Amino acid sequence: YFTGSWMGGSIVTDAEKPDNFSVAPIPVVNSENASVTDFMGGGSDTLMVSADTKNKDLAAAAAFEITRGVSKYAYLSGAGIPAWTVDYDASSVPALTQQVADIAGKATSYTLWFDTLMSSDDAGEYLTLLQSLFAGDLKPEDFAAGMDKQLSKK
Repeated sequence: YFTGSWMGGSIVTDAEKPDNFSVAPIPVVNSENASVTDFMGGGSDTLMVSADTKNKDLAAAAAFEITRGVSKYAYLSGAGIPAWTVDYDASSVPALTQQVADIAGKATSYTLWFDTLMSSDDAGEYLTLLQSLFAGDLKPEDFAAGMDKQLSKK
């Protein structure tokens, strides 16, 4: 079973035998251009402050504190890994989430997951192509051609 860090809490609360799950880094296929400490993924929750807001500094400070709180409580519940230094009691963090956080803390690079940067229409097309590839309904060459067509749109 392969999934992301967000599932740690759900596995602990919902799996019939949560102790049967563990965390392992994804093996590297080509060590000449990648390392086990290269990560793909990253946060996708965003708060923004409008340049036109009356109290920009206050709004930015509020957004900062909200995101710090979201990071903390998502981590404590097992729904994600912390984006800030953990300076609080984290003994209640589910073991799976803690294991992911420990591995992620040793990362030497992060690449944002591809569809996170896309519009919903583009992400939908990409995910459809990806699903077809994973299901074996699409050859790698056809996936690449479909992605090229999508990325060439203006």
